[in-house]
Amino acid sequence: MVYLASSKALRDDFKHTMMSKFEMTNLGLLKYFLRLEVIQIEDGIFVDQKKYSVDLLKRFNMVNCEVAATPMNINEKFMHHPTKQQFGAAKRILRYIAGTLNFGIWYSQAKNFRLVGFTDSDWAACIDD
Repeated sequence: MVYLASSKALRDDFKHTMMSKFEMTNLGLLKYFLRLEVIQIEDGIFVDQKKYSVDLLKRFNMVNCEVAATPMNINEKFMHHPTKQQFGAAKRILRYIAGTLNFGIWYSQAKNFRLVGFTDSDWAACIDD
């Protein structure tokens, strides 16, 4: 189970409650999950796919390739049967990935965080539901 909290006190309370009701093992801070690398520091959390991207580039011998600024050309179209053109487009996507290895998402710590959620409990007044 992966869980997040807005404060250490909430996190510890949740962990204690769950561990008292269920047999669980605390594995510590999350580092990798579903091919995502999670780097947690005092100011926030950074999530990236650098390891997965490098592994993908290694698999196709493209670690030191020339990078592409965009993943595809505007005029590229795809059909059902692979062609040399599609192979070139796939290589371009890998070259784009090579240029985005250090990209990720930064979640900064918020002092006055307010979570707001909405629901459509009547399924948009659908008569079938």
